[in-house]
Amino acid sequence: MRDLYKRLGVEPSADDTAIGAAIDACDNSALKADAAAVLRVGARREAYDGLHGMLSELGRLRARLA
Repeated sequence: MRDLYKRLGVEPSADDTAIGAAIDACDNSALKADAAAVLRVGARREAYDGLHGMLSELGRLRARLA
């Protein structure tokens, strides 16, 4: 799963206005479409944030165990 926040250059805690501006400024059409479909829809962003947090934690755990 791509880290949409990282690819857009915004923090996961960014508000809708900042995320919308980052999406609008994005030059990559595929990333722009993915981010708009996920982060501009409240329920989808909420689900993505849950997965994003879990995967981030797993990555940190994996790094500590290596």
